[in-house]
Amino acid sequence: MHLARRGGRFTFQNGSPTDLVACFGAAPVRLLLPPCGGREARRLAILLAGAVEQEFRRTRQGKMAEDPRDPLIAELRATPSEERKTRKREAEIADRLQESVAALHGELAALRAELGHARGPEPERLPLFSELSPEFAAEKKTELPNSTYSRYTVPAALAAWLEICGDRPLLDYRPKGLS
Repeated sequence: MHLARRGGRFTFQNGSPTDLVACFGAAPVRLLLPPCGGREARRLAILLAGAVEQEFRRTRQGKMAEDPRDPLIAELRATPSEERKTRKREAEIADRLQESVAALHGELAALRAELGHARGPEPERLPLFSELSPEFAAEKKTELPNSTYSRYTVPAALAAWLEICGDRPLLDYRPKGLS
């Protein structure tokens, strides 16, 4: 399998195995992929390579068509359009699910209003990082009064944290967001 980029388009290429050159010819199978990014082109190339290998396996088993290259090329050309159709169906399903969830939320709000519970109790407000960080810095200064760590490193680290991660309640920071 080989994937080449010419201009803004990718080309998939797969050579024939030496034992099948008599059936498929020495020229490799080439297919111009639809306009897409590198990651999508690699994914399509893997799918196409699998389809090519399947055809080679069928040929080795004796289930060969009249001209083996024609059905192979037709199948390879059909694969990207099938992928687009599948993605379109997935997007339609996701849209329908979002509409259903929104409708359920509306029904739930209506039921709560009927029961007199339009709003639940207000959640407890958690302190922001910027509200607690001065306390932390002051604590470090009392623990290490003559330390350059408490004088320079801690305030710089806290300022960098606010700049990079943003000012949020402490429980909103997640390990996934820190990497």
